[in-house]
Amino acid sequence: MNDLSAISERTNLSKCPVCAANNMKTWRAVKEWNLDKCGCCGMIFANPMPSDKALQAAYNLKGKEYNDFFKADYLDTPKVLNGSAEWQFQVSDRCLATIEKSSKNKGRILDIGCGSGVFLEAAQKRGWQTTGIDPGDWCANLERDRQLNIIRCPLFNAKLEKESFDVIYMGSVLEHLQDPQAYVSAIHTLLKPGGMVFITGLPNVNSFTIRLGIDRWIGNHPPIHLLYFSRKTVGLLLKKHGFKHIKVKSFGIPETILEMIFNRKGEKYSGSYAEYVHKPSLKGKLTRITRSAVYKILDLTGVGSVLELHAKKSL
Repeated sequence: MNDLSAISERTNLSKCPVCAANNMKTWRAVKEWNLDKCGCCGMIFANPMPSDKALQAAYNLKGKEYNDFFKADYLDTPKVLNGSAEWQFQVSDRCLATIEKSSKNKGRILDIGCGSGVFLEAAQKRGWQTTGIDPGDWCANLERDRQLNIIRCPLFNAKLEKESFDVIYMGSVLEHLQDPQAYVSAIHTLLKPGGMVFITGLPNVNSFTIRLGIDRWIGNHPPIHLLYFSRKTVGLLLKKHGFKHIKVKSFGIPETILEMIFNRKGEKYSGSYAEYVHKPSLKGKLTRITRSAVYKILDLTGVGSVLELHAKKSL
C-alpha cells in the first residue's frame, strides 16, 4: 500500500549530488520546480526534490494519480510505460551487441529499473542469465517476472549478493534518482571484478536544443527527471566510485526536432515517431550512412540528445 501522505515531501539539498560541493545557484525555474547548477562541476539538479519516500510512493501510483504527480504534459504515460514495441527490442539488441564486444562472457546481467522486462527478454534470448529490479508494479506479470527473474522492490531491499553480476544495465533510470551516489556505489559493489556497467538513454543537458533554448522537453521533466547530466558530470560520478575505462558518447536527434519532422508538434509523446525512425524501411544503406554521419557529428560536438556510457570495475 502506498503512503500517500509522503507524496508531497521534498528534500532540500545543501550539496551537489555529484561532487558534494556547496557552491550552487539557480539555473532555471520550471513551473513550481527550481533547478540548481553546481558552480564547481556544472551538475544541474532539482532543488528541492521529492524525498526518497515520496518517489517510492509515486512510482507505485496508477493511472490518473501517476499523471497528476508527475504532471506529464507532453507524455502519454500509459502508452509509453506499457509499450513493448518492436523498436524497443531493437534498441535492446543494439545495447547488448555493444556490451558483448567488451564483456568476456554471457554471464549474469542485472537490469536496474527494468520496467516490463523488454531488455531482459532480449538478453535472455541471447544467452544471458537475467535479473531485473523495479520498484513499481504498474507492469507486473507474475509469469513473465518469474521467467525473467524480476524482483518488484527498490534496489536496496532486494538483498542481492555482492560481486555477483558480470554486467549491470540501466536504461533511462539515472536521471530519475534522488541519490545517484548510493546507486552507483551499489552497482560497484554488485559487479564482479572486471564487470561492466552500461548506462543508456540518459538525457544530455548540453544537447543543442537545450543550449538554444528551444527544447520543450526539459521544461516538463521535473519531477519526472531530477538530475540533468552532461558527459563531464556523469563521467565524474562514475570515476568517483572507482570505475575505470569510462567511455561516454553523445548521440540522438532531440525529440523536439523529431516531433517537428513528423508533424507531431504540440501532441503528447507516445513513442510513435521514435518507432517510425526504427522501421525496417528506413534501414537502407544510405539511411544507415546518413544516420552514422549525423551521430558522429553529435558525438564529436557533445550536443546529441542522450548520453550512453560504459565503464569497468577494476580487477
